[in-house]
Amino acid sequence: MFQLHHTFKLDAAHQLTQLAEGHPCNHMHGHTWKVRVVVEADSINEETGMLIDFHTIKSACSVIIDAFDHKCLNDECEVLPTCECLARLFYVMLKAELFPVRLAWVEVEETEGNSVRYGE
Repeated sequence: MFQLHHTFKLDAAHQLTQLAEGHPCNHMHGHTWKVRVVVEADSINEETGMLIDFHTIKSACSVIIDAFDHKCLNDECEVLPTCECLARLFYVMLKAELFPVRLAWVEVEETEGNSVRYGE
């Protein structure tokens, strides 16, 4: 099994208003979010020698960057802007973009040491 990982960053703010008053995340704040995308396949394309061209996966990820970088996620997302919801949202956004390569999972890291991984 081949797995290809691509990581990118985006800067965005969010406010988790569903949390109790006084919780630090209940206030507007920002992060440099790290997003890791992993695709996989049993074999590579023998003509290209690749699972997928890195340029192709970077182009697919630009859909997320264009939509959310330097923005307030509360204004741009139809989901709660938590790591869990963002990981699932980004997975759904990328799955069709990367077909026919199988998207294994998307991991969203909010802060160093705190991340969520989503895949089907």
